[in-house]
Amino acid sequence: MHKSRLLAIFTLREIIAQPIYRTLCALAFVFILAALILSKLFLFETGKVLVDLIWLSMGLISLIYVLFIACTMLAQDIGSQMVYLFIPLLRRDEYLKGRLAGLFLALTLLTFWMLLLATLAIAWNISSTVEIYHHGLTAWTALPLASISLLQAFAALALVAFVCSWATSQAEMLVFSASFIVFSAIFPAIIEILQSPEVIANTPNSIVILIQGISFLFPKVSTSSFAIAQAHGFSIPLSDWLALISSYLGYALLALTTAFFIFSRRDL
Repeated sequence: MHKSRLLAIFTLREIIAQPIYRTLCALAFVFILAALILSKLFLFETGKVLVDLIWLSMGLISLIYVLFIACTMLAQDIGSQMVYLFIPLLRRDEYLKGRLAGLFLALTLLTFWMLLLATLAIAWNISSTVEIYHHGLTAWTALPLASISLLQAFAALALVAFVCSWATSQAEMLVFSASFIVFSAIFPAIIEILQSPEVIANTPNSIVILIQGISFLFPKVSTSSFAIAQAHGFSIPLSDWLALISSYLGYALLALTTAFFIFSRRDL
């Protein structure tokens, strides 16, 4: 455990020193500033547009981090056999724990930076607009957005760890990781479309039962729905919050457990 902690700290320092990480921090500032400027083009719904653009910015930057920093680092270690620099000193599970912990810490710092920028942008928007156009926004609106973004990115990081536990080359790891993340994002929407009355009316009963069974594996409310609710000042039931958090954490833990199991037995 002590060795994993040291590797996590080493990984965090390694990531922070990378130019691409500092570029992402600068991009976060540029995106939030652009969101603030673009939202002013909408006279009566500046707050809603601002929160929507902030949500998109957080998701995009987190996705870039997961694919081009986290996935690349693990791919270089495993695909280029740089992992042999750590394996003599660490067990395989200790290595993977340390690397993933460091990657998650760097992701958390990046999310906190975006949260700070978003909070300042929303606070400035509230102070510069008439109260009737606030639509329930407060300076703390960015906090649940950042929390959802971090939860989503953690699940994506777990998927990357799963792919890197069995893939062999860096290109293979990047392609499969991106494919899994995109598929996991669009698959619930596809299931929802398949459950529409028009589609069910022309679908055999056996297929309908299968689709309904699959739909129980996913939360009823998506992260995008949560972001829209925050932008429009709608309240979200606690049960929906718990369902979303438990589903993302459950699938992330399943992916991580599988990754540790495969990585401890694969050929390096």
